Amino acid sequence: MKSPISIKKVAVCALIAGAILLAPTYGTFTPQVRFTAAIGFFMALLWLTEAVPMGLAALVPLIAFPLAGISSMEKTAAPYANSAVFLFMGGFLVSATFERWGLHKRMAYFALSRVGTEPRRIVFAVILVTAFLSMWISNTATTLMMTPIAVAIVGGLGARHEVEGPEARIAEATLLGVAYAASLGGIGTPIGTPTNLIFLGAAKALFPNEHTVTFAEWMLFGVSYLILAIPLCWLIVVKTARVPKGAAVPLERLGIEKPGPWSRAEKTALVLCAITALLWMLRADIAIGKTTIPGWSRLFPDAKMINDATVAILMAFIAFLLPVGNKDRLLDWSEFKKIPWDVLVLFGGGFALAEVLESSGFSKWAGAELSFVGHWPPVLMIVAICIVVTLLSEVASNVATATAMMPIAAALATSIHVHPYFLMIPAVLAASSGFMLPVATAPNTIVYGTGFIRVKAMARSGVLLDIAAAAIITLLIFTVIPWATGIAW
Repeated sequence: MKSPISIKKVAVCALIAGAILLAPTYGTFTPQVRFTAAIGFFMALLWLTEAVPMGLAALVPLIAFPLAGISSMEKTAAPYANSAVFLFMGGFLVSATFERWGLHKRMAYFALSRVGTEPRRIVFAVILVTAFLSMWISNTATTLMMTPIAVAIVGGLGARHEVEGPEARIAEATLLGVAYAASLGGIGTPIGTPTNLIFLGAAKALFPNEHTVTFAEWMLFGVSYLILAIPLCWLIVVKTARVPKGAAVPLERLGIEKPGPWSRAEKTALVLCAITALLWMLRADIAIGKTTIPGWSRLFPDAKMINDATVAILMAFIAFLLPVGNKDRLLDWSEFKKIPWDVLVLFGGGFALAEVLESSGFSKWAGAELSFVGHWPPVLMIVAICIVVTLLSEVASNVATATAMMPIAAALATSIHVHPYFLMIPAVLAASSGFMLPVATAPNTIVYGTGFIRVKAMARSGVLLDIAAAAIITLLIFTVIPWATGIAW
């Protein structure tokens, strides 16, 4: 088995990043700032080149900053236990109940039976189901669940590898729809994709006194994004793949069997997930005009001590206890072992780096150097951030891109005297907008591996969706996001 570690790449990354240490210090560019910049750049290079597993690269702060005397081991290690880490852990476990008991297959049948089985409607139904699942389950897990269903559907239509024709075009659009909807859907909720949690964790670490974006607030602009993006995604893949119109196809031919009666496990999983979502949305106060709906957290001694991670861990704990018949539980301990621990460590490494970038003075220095951007029109500024981050996410993972961009966006916002969320949120949303290349996201890679998608087809539809996503993000940052979060420029 080939090792995921390249010593040669690590050495090259170290040499390139080490060159920063040769730069002369001046003013606010102190030795501490210089060393922090070198370590941050070294980590970014490791993530971008995939010289080592991303979780391993995230351990660098625990070594470098204590040895350099910049931050103690206790302070450096604390961000690895950021509440966003536990929100992802609990969310992963709760959403695992969907996959364990096959609710995604029932949803696929329901969508197709309601939307219809004419070729273009099939594509739309698959996109809808994938996007909804990805709001609650990681985009990778959603793609792994939906890809076999999509392959069975297009196989039922007669699509075959390396055979041109209308069926091949339907297959291309359907599988592209799975990949794109998995990435788009993750934007709908804070737990939908790790990049969202990177923003929440970085915001808490860098700006502890600022307003915390709640689950309900995120959903207000996240779902608004999906309402605009999902129809455009469908339109783009259908038009670029030239999906023909045609007669409806029987569901049995598509490999989608009619589900039997609801099992006890399915009902329990659905109720648990619904209650979890409601607890997230109703935890904090919800302001509607002059009326405020108090959150349930007020029932406890100190509402500020409760956050979305509390809910996630509580409901995951309950899932392991709930019986569903035949001596089974809604979740068993094997699901805990499937948690992507490397992603959790990656979160911690990114948060640790962000905190040291702030405490060392790097953020202040970088913000001053980039202050010229403050003279740009706000729309141009947001569009530029979306384009830069999207291009980065095409060649690097969205998690690595978001982790690297959060401190930079925060420093820039502080320097030009705008609320940090107005630059951090567009950056983190754009990090989930890499649609052009198979290597851009895990969903793209997975569907490309089916053999039904050509690279040029993905690039053609992907660039259009990249542009559409940047336009939607720019629109929302000036309209829905200020209204949803109550923050202003």
